[in-house]
Amino acid sequence: MKFFKLILIFTIISCSKEQKFELPYFTTSDFTPHWINSKSIQDNTHKISDFKLISQNNEEITRENLKGNIYVANFFFTSCPSICPKMTNNLKIIEKKFINQNNFKIISHSVTPWIDTPETLKSYEKNYNINGRMWNLVTGEKKLIYDLARNSYFAEENFGLINDENDFIHTELVFLIDKKSYIRGVYNGTLKIEMKRLIEDISLLINI
Repeated sequence: MKFFKLILIFTIISCSKEQKFELPYFTTSDFTPHWINSKSIQDNTHKISDFKLISQNNEEITRENLKGNIYVANFFFTSCPSICPKMTNNLKIIEKKFINQNNFKIISHSVTPWIDTPETLKSYEKNYNINGRMWNLVTGEKKLIYDLARNSYFAEENFGLINDENDFIHTELVFLIDKKSYIRGVYNGTLKIEMKRLIEDISLLINI
């Protein structure tokens, strides 16, 4: 149900973009788009919370050191046999397109951080020929990553239902985050056609 609702929202956004030449803000778990004048943003408008994670290069990645960058975020795990390889290969399209864009990043959060050590993530980087300069594969405390997924990105499929805090998170959603940590786009990371829309939206943010 959530997937079909997102398709409807994406159709509305595509039509609206032609008129407004801007991207909406996503501030609620139902991913209802809100077109807000950037000068009218309120202090309580939803944004990605602070975090401190470790990359495949054993470097600290925080919201603060991503500030000023546009970035694409997703959730994966290195031993995933199904949607994660599709998402990674599709994000390689994004990586190739923006490889020379200095203020653009990709961040992939491991949802099995107890398995995905920096060393494991480094092996994954090599297997997929990922450019570690722009693409961070991150691990850290499980509670922090799962809180980010649920409460910052609204990544859980059944968000809003009563779930055990230990329930496994597995989502195909990919998120576009602007320079000020606001969610500006949501995409199905397993579909190549969605990467075309993501490229258009990234380009729109870069040119603002």
